[in-house]
Amino acid sequence: MKNKMLLLLILISVSICNSQSYNPKPSSSKDKEIISYQYVKEGGLHWMKRVTREIYVDEKINQVFQYNKKSLFSILKNAIATGDLQAYSNDTIYPEELEKNISKEDVEKIMCKIEEFEGIDPNSFEPIIIPVPKCIEAKDITKFRIMEDWYFDKNTSSMKVHIISIAPIMNVYSTENMYLGTTAMYWLNFDQLRNILIEYPVFNRANDDALFTWDDLFLARTFNSLVIKESNAFDRKIAEYNTGIDALLEADRVEQV
Repeated sequence: MKNKMLLLLILISVSICNSQSYNPKPSSSKDKEIISYQYVKEGGLHWMKRVTREIYVDEKINQVFQYNKKSLFSILKNAIATGDLQAYSNDTIYPEELEKNISKEDVEKIMCKIEEFEGIDPNSFEPIIIPVPKCIEAKDITKFRIMEDWYFDKNTSSMKVHIISIAPIMNVYSTENMYLGTTAMYWLNFDQLRNILIEYPVFNRANDDALFTWDDLFLARTFNSLVIKESNAFDRKIAEYNTGIDALLEADRVEQV
């Protein structure tokens, strides 16, 4: 009888300890630190290729870019508005090229356009033009473009990647509202951006209890993308010399290099 009582007390103690130690909420993203890129020793860089790729947010694996509690575009927009990030007009995102910088005011002009509509003056009943601001929102961003360097470190015999810059891509329309294509809204230095991304958690499809930030997502490359350009003598995109299935095969060839 005493043995049964002792066993029961042990089981109750173990159960209480387990219930007290279980914490379903992951630690705060404020506690996380940025994982630095591994240093490449002098003479260790054996091969390098610069690649540009696009992340389509409507793909199932990429839906977190648009449907997360805090979308990536919202994070970028807020960081630029508060002055925590500097936007650039092209993918040459080095601070010393000041003429390439875009001010916060210019970014707002890019994101918000004034559309004019015909209306009726309620007092004179005469036709008037009514200006209506139309601002780009997260749902309007269909893809993100990233420029990155792939390189082979012969000291560790490993292929590595370093993202250089990232840009949200917006659709372009004519004055008659005809679709003309897409363009980069602005470019951001990814090394500067990492200090912002580390603060925002993103949905972790593999483990609800493991904290996963936007910086982790890019570092672990848990997204799907399509190569649109590799460094070449003519500075051409793949779409400029291949179309259709040939363009997809060319993108796959670049991936395999």
